[in-house]
Amino acid sequence: MATYQMTIAGHSADLKQSATSSKDTGIFLPPDLITFLGSLTNLSFTIYKEDCIRALTALVFSLPLYSNKGGKIITHGNKFQEFSSLLNDIEAFFGNNPTAIYDSFSISTTTQGRQYLYGLQKSSGFNIRKFFIADYTEVTFDKDASGNLSLRFKTTPVPNTTTIIPAIPTGKTEQIIYYGAPGTGKSFLVDEKLKKAGVPEDQVSRVIFYPDYSYTDFVGGLGPKQNGNTPIYDFIEGPFTALLKKALDNPNLPYYMVIEEINRGNPAAIFGDLFQLLDRDSNGVSTYSITNKEVCAFLNKGKMHFPNDRFRLPENLNIICTMNTADQNVFVLDTALKRRFAMEYVPIDFTKLDQNNPNMLEYWDNTIFDKANSPLIGVFANTTLSAYVGSHTYLDRNWPSFAELVNEMINISNREGNSISEDKKLGPFFVSKEEIKDRKKFADKVLYYLKQDVFKYTEGILKLSYQELYDSFVNKGEDIFELLVR
Repeated sequence: MATYQMTIAGHSADLKQSATSSKDTGIFLPPDLITFLGSLTNLSFTIYKEDCIRALTALVFSLPLYSNKGGKIITHGNKFQEFSSLLNDIEAFFGNNPTAIYDSFSISTTTQGRQYLYGLQKSSGFNIRKFFIADYTEVTFDKDASGNLSLRFKTTPVPNTTTIIPAIPTGKTEQIIYYGAPGTGKSFLVDEKLKKAGVPEDQVSRVIFYPDYSYTDFVGGLGPKQNGNTPIYDFIEGPFTALLKKALDNPNLPYYMVIEEINRGNPAAIFGDLFQLLDRDSNGVSTYSITNKEVCAFLNKGKMHFPNDRFRLPENLNIICTMNTADQNVFVLDTALKRRFAMEYVPIDFTKLDQNNPNMLEYWDNTIFDKANSPLIGVFANTTLSAYVGSHTYLDRNWPSFAELVNEMINISNREGNSISEDKKLGPFFVSKEEIKDRKKFADKVLYYLKQDVFKYTEGILKLSYQELYDSFVNKGEDIFELLVR
């Protein structure tokens, strides 16, 4: 399923926060949307009745609004006539069906080459623009494998300082833990995900858990503040509570709490009473609320969200975590916590070090691995790796090949009856570009890890002592591949 998302601007919405002289009746089609659609001929979309009903609710909470027709204002005083008319349009168009086909459009091109979708008003009176508030409606176009198109939209209530605004569900809230071996690119994956989604930095908060990290650090707690010349104790918010307030104040924007190394701290203690909020329904809103007077007082500053000192997580607050499963002496995630998160394994994948990507070339060229000339097939002849090297002709003197051979040594050792965890394998980003250009840095990082952690209790692999390995590799400049099987 392919997806394209866009926020509806003023020239594509019937409803706005201020009066306008605009008489636009179409929807602007950005060039990249036109590319996504593939063809503008005989466009047809499946649309959903529930989206319209939810939008109608959002409109009620957003008053006053100005319609496109001469800037006519819709207020609480005249809302009944306006919204009963919209409800009648919905019923006439959908009937008892949850979906309907929206089609028979026309395309118009301006003198500047901008293209618009017209013909939105149907004979029943239904017009999807009537449910759009400028800057507060997000439209999602989905295209299945057969090229069939559907149009989903979410109209979010305009923030109001006097009205408690419920979240409009999307079902797209993320609460996930990416886990895997060291160096598989878990943090890289999260960064790329947020960049691809176009999430601004001020909508992301990133922390790392560690043994001394606490509930007070993460959520907040009482602490000293200066009130003029008088020191007082007041609630000082942590990064989670600060981001939660942003999400509540701006329900139309997505916010992301990124937690690195979630199992290096004690998650049960760090989340504390928030643990109950991690149970979230299909819309992304916490199933249960919790009572916390201090947190609610902070969340209600400037805008009342929770009048009864009980709060929930909204649908637009996402929680993304990473977990290095090879770490020792860390806290084990209990089943209750893992049940509340989606879990996604990040496999070891050396295609991430794409040689066609200029940013990755340093992982391949001018490194400590290309100092010797003897072919790998000769180095590993008469060893347990001989058949593997002979059948994998792409292996060469570079970091990806070295890591892959180490990982195969772990496989072979386990087949022989040893029990080396899969999490001890080397991922593509286990080392930095600088560390594979410097023998000392590489030895301190990789050889030490292999000798003292991975193969510590395995006979017949890396038989030299660490001091002998270090001296041979760093001081004598010997071949790292030959040292693997000496």
